[in-house]
Amino acid sequence: MREIVFRKVSDSGGQARVEYAIVTAAILVVMVALRVFADRLEGGLFVDYALNNASHAIGAQTMGAIGDVLLY
Repeated sequence: MREIVFRKVSDSGGQARVEYAIVTAAILVVMVALRVFADRLEGGLFVDYALNNASHAIGAQTMGAIGDVLLY
């Protein structure tokens, strides 16, 4: 009886299947996320955000500071 219990406890076939399923799911999530990110880059979405926000950030004071840095 003791040998049967020990054999069932030491069997790792089920654990390997669970680990395989978890790793496979994680890889699929990463692949889908990279594809979505690539689509956003290709569509220029991030460039549009940067241009829209840069137009609000650049003002007369900023241009004066840039001139000071470049003329230093």
